[in-house]
Amino acid sequence: MTTVANTKLEANGYPSEGELGALHSRRHEILSQLDGTRRQLRATQTAIREATGFQGAVARQREKLKLAEHLQVDEIAAVCPVCEAPSERGRTTANALQAILAKVRDESAAVERVKPRLVEHDRTLEEQIRGLSTQLRRVDDQIQTWLRQTDETRHLADLAQLRAHLLGRISFFLETNVDEPRQTTRDLDVLRAEIAELEARVDREAKKIRLQRAERKISQFASEAFAMLPTVAPCVGSELEFSSREPRVAVIEADSGAVLRMSDIGSDQNYLAIHIALSFALQRYFESVEAPVPGLLVLDQISRPYFPTSGEQEEDEAEIAGGDEDEDVQAMRRHIDFLFAETARRTGLQVLLIEHAYFADDTRYVAATRERWTRASGSALIPVDWPSRGDETA
Repeated sequence: MTTVANTKLEANGYPSEGELGALHSRRHEILSQLDGTRRQLRATQTAIREATGFQGAVARQREKLKLAEHLQVDEIAAVCPVCEAPSERGRTTANALQAILAKVRDESAAVERVKPRLVEHDRTLEEQIRGLSTQLRRVDDQIQTWLRQTDETRHLADLAQLRAHLLGRISFFLETNVDEPRQTTRDLDVLRAEIAELEARVDREAKKIRLQRAERKISQFASEAFAMLPTVAPCVGSELEFSSREPRVAVIEADSGAVLRMSDIGSDQNYLAIHIALSFALQRYFESVEAPVPGLLVLDQISRPYFPTSGEQEEDEAEIAGGDEDEDVQAMRRHIDFLFAETARRTGLQVLLIEHAYFADDTRYVAATRERWTRASGSALIPVDWPSRGDETA
């Protein structure tokens, strides 16, 4: 607080508005001069083009009139060369040619005198335009500097007001709390814990380690569940290795330790066991880390590998009520036992099973059944009285 109170922070005076007005006036003046000079330059360039064209025309006429010099028309006699009768026409024509030739020479000389002056004037105008453009850029830079200084000055003024407001609140706080006991030491343990947690979240290495640890736990949970489920060779006694980066599940064979590809798993019974083991392992891990994931699993027809019925038989319920049971029924009972055991082990897990098989002799299964959609009951997952589209056949 003392440091804030002693900080010297004063806003500079605002730049004069007259300076900005003078700069804008100067800019307007330069723009006017630049516009006038550009008009003169365009007129000069037009005159140069016309003089060049006229010079070419005069040169062509002069070349034509050189024939008179070659014929020596100034020596034409005053008599007809045929009949030797007196005649002034030839002499008159020769004089006219001589006059035209002299005029062409004068015009050619005039163009040669004027054109260099026009070229020099064009060069002078271009230099003036470059100079005026430089002055215009300099004035624009001065205007931008003035505006930037004004913004900085306003910012400093705002900071000065903020400082005054802050000093007032600090003074009020010190005055109102002068009699209260002050804490001599600061407890930074809470802040250190938060800092450590934030550093762990943004640390890539720590994140990688946590991810590997999670994968190991999920693999352990999945292997434990996989051992409780019915499997056939080559998955009997195998372990599951879960990776979230690909993602993938690898099966490690019990005896040889070989890594089995999914194409080597073989039976649908093994695929079902892997699927269920991984699903429950993920739920178990989410519960252990208190992840915001609903504790709900929806399983549909886990009996399909054991009762691969199709057609109309699949639409009804298959009731199982003890007696001599084959391996498929016994394997299905192991799945049911696993589901009841897992849901009983954790209170936050719910399993919704949609299944055709119905174990009438299992009191747990009967008590857990909420709906029986059979032909006899007339009930179905999709109510039969729902309206159907007109293009659907019955």
